Amino acid sequence: MFYDGSFGSLLLFVVRYSSWLRGFAAMTFTSLFIITLLSSVASPQELHPLSSLGCFVLPQSSSSNHTLIYSHDTEVSGARVCVTVCREKQFRYAGIVAQKKCMCGLTFRGESSDGCRKCTDNPQHLCGGDSVVSVYETGGSVPGPPLYLNLLNQTSEGLYITWGAPISDGSPEILQYQVIATPLDSLSGLEPPSACTWELGEESRSAWLSGVHPATHYTVEVRAANTEGLGSPARTEGWTSIDAPPVPSQPEILSRMPESITVKLHMVNPVGGPITAYQIVVVDETVGAIMNPSALTDYYNASKQELPYYITAQFSQDDFQTVFIVGDKKIYDGYYNAPLKTNVDYHILLGVISTLNKTLSSYSPSDHSQHLSSNLGEDPEESVLPHSNAALQNTGDHDDAGVHTLHHTSNLTFGLSISVGLLGCLVLIAALVYIGLRVYLRAPRRPDHQELTANCHDNGELPANGLSHYLNEEDLPDHYSRLKQRVAVMRPADLTIVGDVGQGSFGAIKKGVLRSSAQVHSANHTEGAVLVHHILDSSLCARDKAAMLRSLGQHVSLGQHKHIVALLGLVEHVTAVSLVFEYETHSLKQQLTDARALTHYPVYAEKHRRFSTIAEHQV
Repeated sequence: MFYDGSFGSLLLFVVRYSSWLRGFAAMTFTSLFIITLLSSVASPQELHPLSSLGCFVLPQSSSSNHTLIYSHDTEVSGARVCVTVCREKQFRYAGIVAQKKCMCGLTFRGESSDGCRKCTDNPQHLCGGDSVVSVYETGGSVPGPPLYLNLLNQTSEGLYITWGAPISDGSPEILQYQVIATPLDSLSGLEPPSACTWELGEESRSAWLSGVHPATHYTVEVRAANTEGLGSPARTEGWTSIDAPPVPSQPEILSRMPESITVKLHMVNPVGGPITAYQIVVVDETVGAIMNPSALTDYYNASKQELPYYITAQFSQDDFQTVFIVGDKKIYDGYYNAPLKTNVDYHILLGVISTLNKTLSSYSPSDHSQHLSSNLGEDPEESVLPHSNAALQNTGDHDDAGVHTLHHTSNLTFGLSISVGLLGCLVLIAALVYIGLRVYLRAPRRPDHQELTANCHDNGELPANGLSHYLNEEDLPDHYSRLKQRVAVMRPADLTIVGDVGQGSFGAIKKGVLRSSAQVHSANHTEGAVLVHHILDSSLCARDKAAMLRSLGQHVSLGQHKHIVALLGLVEHVTAVSLVFEYETHSLKQQLTDARALTHYPVYAEKHRRFSTIAEHQV
């Protein structure tokens, strides 16, 4: 029965179909709830409307206020997709042009316009035009890239970089900087380098990146970080410097002829950089001069300059020769391998050259051990012929003579055995007597290295009548400041401690290496090696401080002198000071021993009738 318009009929219809109406209402409300829930899940972004900055004139690419760039290769469908793309790429601003071209940027400035049209997918948004752009904020808040990144210095041990803080764009404050050095290529013989990462404070604007490999090409990137994460990087790249090549082994002398010497050479591992060349150097040891690597030249120029050493051959690593004849009258890479002079003692050195962004070299040591294996005037093939065959050829069938020789040899052997036994007993007795006298007399042997006390005035810096004037600690800093003005002050990074030597009057004595060997004035010691007197200020009393300052004043007044170890400079620490001296490895005894002409230079001694290579004017 259907409703016919009367109130009673309506009431009767409601009563009869009430259960059906309740089910229909429940189903209707349930459907509306599900539709609302699915709409909120499928389109959550509609709850967060886009933040629009407005419409602006699209600047030309060469304009100075062009801050947005096209960063999406394909076309986008609406402003919301462009905002999402730019936010994923950590940009703060998104701009849409002509409905489908997306632009992104970390900052924005521009001239406002009213020419933007509504988006076709959502009329509530603007999608720019042909010459206008609609700009939106992406909601991203990570920092932008550093303003600049420069590589100022590179060594074999590190890279020095500087950068500028990112442009302030309203994002949270920067908490730190992250620096990553990634190797691109390496010419060193070390293990393949890996990427290195450093984390620096928010106030940092420069960094020394240590721990990198020499002769390696790195790309360096710097990112700023805040509470939202890491920002975009600034990048640069560069090579680390090469390191000095390893010192090669001394060439082995295989044979000696009057005008030539045959040597055996050994290659080196290019751990500090590429090996670009090997050099064979001839040194005339009868002169007794010290080789200066910077003065090395070819045979002809060395003869004109009267140098006792010269480069006789040079070849690349690919053309390396294990066995080489010095003096074969050939030309090697422009160097004439001149024949050697007769009756002259020679040392043969091997040099290693490494070149990349600079040139460094190393040379084998020059000492007298090379002469031990030489056979002057003998052909190597003839010198190894067995002599037993000749002896056998002279042996006949004379049995009686053989028996007589056998008895004679037996008697001689018996006599020599007795003599050797008696001599051994005498040596043993002498040794026991010597040890007993040493123990009884308690007389320690004087060391080879002995200090010579320098007697000089301090030009008024310190009183000559004692140290009582400096017992007051308030006067010591002023005097130290005056002395420091006359001494080279070095950076702590230029000095590397490599070992302990002993204990001095005012502190520990250590061996170190200067980063710049040009500050080392002596040519008689290992290049770059120095002696470091480490003085701890808190460990000295006022009297010791005064004595230390007096000794320092004497070294400053002496200056550079060829017979006195020179003070090269000082390195200041927070609570200590390191005095840097020349490191002399040869004692007076060693110098005199090496100058023995009869032992090391017999040809020179016989020719000049001298027992030493030291001249009178050198004493």
